[in-house]
Amino acid sequence: MQKKEIAGPKRTTAIRMMEKDDDQIVLQGYEIGLGWTLAIDRGTGNMRITFAGSESAFIIFGACTAYP
Repeated sequence: MQKKEIAGPKRTTAIRMMEKDDDQIVLQGYEIGLGWTLAIDRGTGNMRITFAGSESAFIIFGACTAYP
């Protein structure tokens, strides 16, 4: 079975929940004291990420684009 994780240059975190429908993909997890949710629009690639903890919260907007 394939591991479900998001990997970056400095950190890798497990994806604890993933849901897909015709409109979007939603991923959720927990890392360094923050719960996170990543929602990607399947049509446009636009994404919203939220991070929330006991003393802080962040919202990030971006877009997934094709790698050349």
